Amino acid sequence: MHEGLLPSLYELLQEMGRVNRKMTATPGSCSYEVHISFSSYLSLYKRIMTNNNGEEMKRLLTEMDAVLRLLMNWKKCYHYTIEKYFKVNPSANKPDCGSVCSACNGEVKKYTGLLYQPQLMSVLATNVKSSNPLTPAAFMKLLKANKINIFHADHIPKTSTVRYHMLARQMVANDIIHLEMINNSKVGTNKITNNDFHITLPNTKYADGLSFSAYMISSSDNYMTTIENNAGQDVI
Repeated sequence: MHEGLLPSLYELLQEMGRVNRKMTATPGSCSYEVHISFSSYLSLYKRIMTNNNGEEMKRLLTEMDAVLRLLMNWKKCYHYTIEKYFKVNPSANKPDCGSVCSACNGEVKKYTGLLYQPQLMSVLATNVKSSNPLTPAAFMKLLKANKINIFHADHIPKTSTVRYHMLARQMVANDIIHLEMINNSKVGTNKITNNDFHITLPNTKYADGLSFSAYMISSSDNYMTTIENNAGQDVI
């Protein structure tokens, strides 16, 4: 078991390789777990931003994003995706593992819960603005304050904070929100704190970041566990 977001798929693969190294167990009888929170993502992001080498920083951010996108992609087999990442010529016809990884057996969706797409978009439109930047802590409080509107009635978090953290990570992995520095003069230094970051909507070719975020939430290529309406139908 690994606590926190791993910095690269290379490290993830290395740790996975320690499970059943002797190759004597039956498939699925041994497991490797990665337990991550939005806070662990923020911690790794902050550590990378202290790097004073611009090119090295970009490489580390790219490698971290690859891990986050893998773990948040509940639509694709983890084993197949990892093999495709590392192999020069991966087999196009290789089947998924079936039920061994948490993407194939559906465990990931149990942690995320089902979300209402329009209500989530409304919360972002109303509260995530450049004129009033939200720190990560303030953003998490925003999700908690709007939990009844965002989550399906059967999936509203009660005491656990897991689904709030999962929702925030899903939005980062799907480019619905971005994490940015408020004061760029601190980039490359050890003076960065959590309060030096704020949550933004992406700046894209669209008229505004909100339009792009709305598109990403509704895109069939994303990994958000959203539902279209209050009837709880049309699972994306």
